[in-house]
Amino acid sequence: MEDFYKKQEIISRYQFDIKDYKEALRLAYELLEEYPNLPQAYAEIASVYGSMGNYDKSIEYKTKAIELKPEKISLYYFSRARIYFYKGDFYNAIDDSLHVIDNEHLDFRGKCLSAIYLHVLILACLCTNQFDLAKEVFDKHMEDDYVYYTKPIKGRITKQRIYNCIEKKINILYDV
Repeated sequence: MEDFYKKQEIISRYQFDIKDYKEALRLAYELLEEYPNLPQAYAEIASVYGSMGNYDKSIEYKTKAIELKPEKISLYYFSRARIYFYKGDFYNAIDDSLHVIDNEHLDFRGKCLSAIYLHVLILACLCTNQFDLAKEVFDKHMEDDYVYYTKPIKGRITKQRIYNCIEKKINILYDV
């Protein structure tokens, strides 16, 4: 496994630092050839495709990783939810996020990574006008005084700021 992680680090360098996606993808496929039964190998390919903006391929490989039933399956579902969100497929983003929440695969409270995916879920709910679900998830899982840093909403996010966004969207929609 040590060799796997070294190769994974090299792929990340090509993907994120050098931005040579073609080379990162080539290396990721080599990794998959070496470790065909390892979900992380599929996840690496999914990650590179996501960075390239090829969300369909990214979802395809993330799904293959999920089918191998990885130990931390919730992270794979949430990762795929984020890809669906970026693709604009908000309903599938919601389904994957709720799958994890409904099956209690992860303790959400106070975890930054979980907060990022909760933001994706809440934003997907807002984009599909599912305001009640957005409020329910928000009230049930978000810490009162926790500060979140997220990619979907750029900048510093507090619970009050998200709640204000939900209320504003509802008010705009219903002309209140």
